[in-house]
Amino acid sequence: MNASATLTVTVNCPTATQDETLLVSPPPGFTVSPSTVQLGSAAGTKVRQFVVQTPHTYVPAANWSFLILLTDKNGDLASSSYPFQYGSGICLTVYFLLGVLGIGIGYIARLVVDTLNALPKPVLKTAPTITQGQVVPTPGKITGFIKDHYYSMDFLVTLVLGFLALVALVKDNHAPDTGLYWYSALGLGFGIGLLTNSDLITRLRTR
Repeated sequence: MNASATLTVTVNCPTATQDETLLVSPPPGFTVSPSTVQLGSAAGTKVRQFVVQTPHTYVPAANWSFLILLTDKNGDLASSSYPFQYGSGICLTVYFLLGVLGIGIGYIARLVVDTLNALPKPVLKTAPTITQGQVVPTPGKITGFIKDHYYSMDFLVTLVLGFLALVALVKDNHAPDTGLYWYSALGLGFGIGLLTNSDLITRLRTR
């Protein structure tokens, strides 16, 4: 995950030397602060700490290493590498699970907001008028089923469209930068769940 860490470097100098500089070169995407430190010319054990910042974007899981150089005005005195394993973000499975969970929460929030907006409005109920000789059409099986299970069907359609929107955001077989971590994946799904089905279809068409 995107975070900071502390890298501690210990240099043993048995004898006094000329002014020494400790240089730490991070792997691509990582940053080190400070990148160089002056050690001075005194003999003894010298301990210096560096703040490492991990990348803010997707980095594949791999073996990385810091290159540590000890130099003076005459050139390089010593070098070493510090290997470590790092992979940013969550896997696709967790991304989809959290995204779908966020869609469900967003859908419920949208229903609550729509209901609250509708509450102040007066709802007038009038008795149905029956015209002599008029034939009331009987809804078909599909129409009748959707009418009887309106919210279940609406939620199912939102879930399917939202999942397709999550799929459309995937790039190079990993979660997008906007959904690299559990909280961002959940927030992304929540935002999708707040959209209406028509909005989701429009966004899927424009991708």
